[in-house]
Amino acid sequence: MIRIIDSKLITDMVKDLFIKANTYLRPDILRGLKNASKGETKEKARYALSVIIKNAFIARKKMLAICQDTGMAVIYLKVGQSVVIKGDLKKAISKGVGLAYKKGYFRYSVVNDPLIRKNTNTNLPPIIYTDIVPGNKINIKVMAKGFGCENVSKTRMFRPTDPISCIESFIVDVMKEEGSTCIYRYRNRRNH
Repeated sequence: MIRIIDSKLITDMVKDLFIKANTYLRPDILRGLKNASKGETKEKARYALSVIIKNAFIARKKMLAICQDTGMAVIYLKVGQSVVIKGDLKKAISKGVGLAYKKGYFRYSVVNDPLIRKNTNTNLPPIIYTDIVPGNKINIKVMAKGFGCENVSKTRMFRPTDPISCIESFIVDVMKEEGSTCIYRYRNRRNH
């Protein structure tokens, strides 16, 4: 059976999902942090975990961002092949993202051009992944993908004949190199 869905409904859903994604830590993650804190033997690490847990509680209660890096808006859609969308799906999603980031006072992180670094001041455009599936429903999942994790990333192309040990060595080498770089940057910031 064909189902008509108004794009305004999608806008509202995307807006609500991004506000929740940026202000609410899932219960399983919160439990994991609490368990890690209980099992932690180092005082500084235990303190850091307690601050993260407290921050998550404050963020949820006051509807504030859990993290200052509210990242790039990524949307995963499963659209039923029997769905007809009344309106423009891409515009509806973009509008929902824009409204969420404005209403939540989330930091705008997206730039138009990676070399010029001019901020869009809207956090748009979002990244949208779409999968057409049987049925007459739309499933929407969102992710606010922070940018900090990519500050020390590396990419390498491997030949199909490279053994797994070659890939593992690359990962270990990057972690050794970039892990120490992060520690060096942190120490230098503290010393200045």
